Amino acid sequence: IGTLGGYLVGHEVAPEILDPLRSQSIAFSMGVTKTTINGAQFYHIPKMTTAPTAFRPGINQDIAEDEAEFDVITGSLRPIAFRVHLPRQLLMTSPDAVKDKIVAEGRRSIDLQIDKEVFIGEGAVTGSNTGAEIKGVLRTLETNSTLSSTHIVTLDTNGRDVNFDDVINAETRLANSNIPDSETKALAMHPVMRATFRKMTDAVGQPLFRGDMSSQAFKDIVGYPAYTSTQLPINITTGTNAATGYIFFGAWRYAEYLMSNAME
Repeated sequence: IGTLGGYLVGHEVAPEILDPLRSQSIAFSMGVTKTTINGAQFYHIPKMTTAPTAFRPGINQDIAEDEAEFDVITGSLRPIAFRVHLPRQLLMTSPDAVKDKIVAEGRRSIDLQIDKEVFIGEGAVTGSNTGAEIKGVLRTLETNSTLSSTHIVTLDTNGRDVNFDDVINAETRLANSNIPDSETKALAMHPVMRATFRKMTDAVGQPLFRGDMSSQAFKDIVGYPAYTSTQLPINITTGTNAATGYIFFGAWRYAEYLMSNAME
């Protein structure tokens, strides 16, 4: 700013950051719904909290009424920011190169933060004056008593290697909850977790996830796309195993992420 040589990333470069974010984040690639807000402070999403029950009435019997109950989910915009301190001389000698690098690295940093928050965001921390993350999928399940006992798998005493049963069990849990099949059902995990699947071999040492050692590994696991992000932790210590992690499976079109269409 002024004599300090500050550079304001304004409206003219906003598409260089915002548009790639919508395509590069694994959350958005998996099908999370992106909703853009133009300057609105709050976004209201109606939801139905009780669904009607269908049945076959008997002859000359009245059809029982169900009370329809509704609620509203309220979303609000909160900033994600990065700050870069640069010598003025650097800006004066190579302004375009510097700007391009700031945009690229800032975009990547925001991209990683979005992925972290969608899956494991802590939400607001009581008594803290730091910026609050959104509450991610994991924390939502942990704090909701109607979901935590049926949707989060308890680790064995000392942890264990992931296997096909874990993925199939996750698929079955969604099916048992009447979640319809969709093109947005996908897996999210740390690259190390996906590598564990890809290193699986048959009884004679041949890989399970490709035809032979010379071919590329499949990008899916048991038919579902498998996306990776280093933002998903693999240091959830359990007993003697210090390398346990999370795998998320869901129909991601049911998740909605709010974004502003402006930045500064």
